Amino acid sequence: MFALFRDNENDDQYEQFDLPFERTSYYFNIVGSCNGLLCLADDHECCRNHIYLWNPSIRKSLKLPIPIYTFKTLSTLDHTQGFGFDRTTNDYKVVRIYTQLFV
Repeated sequence: MFALFRDNENDDQYEQFDLPFERTSYYFNIVGSCNGLLCLADDHECCRNHIYLWNPSIRKSLKLPIPIYTFKTLSTLDHTQGFGFDRTTNDYKVVRIYTQLFV
């Protein structure tokens, strides 16, 4: 369950609601937020995690397609993600960068 606090003088006003999509993991990482839009990732698997764009104010969400990648091994692979707005294309972008870990 989540709570949405309204930006007004009365700080005690909030609205509780559930996630609008099915959870595939116990937790979500907040990749980023921009203009009221949240980007969430369930990072239970490095390369196969689900990413959601969610606007809690209007209660709409979008599940992004899982990219198709082929890696020789996942045990030495790490990743980071970012989210933002691109003024050039007037669209939101999710970026994922993979790093090969050497032991």
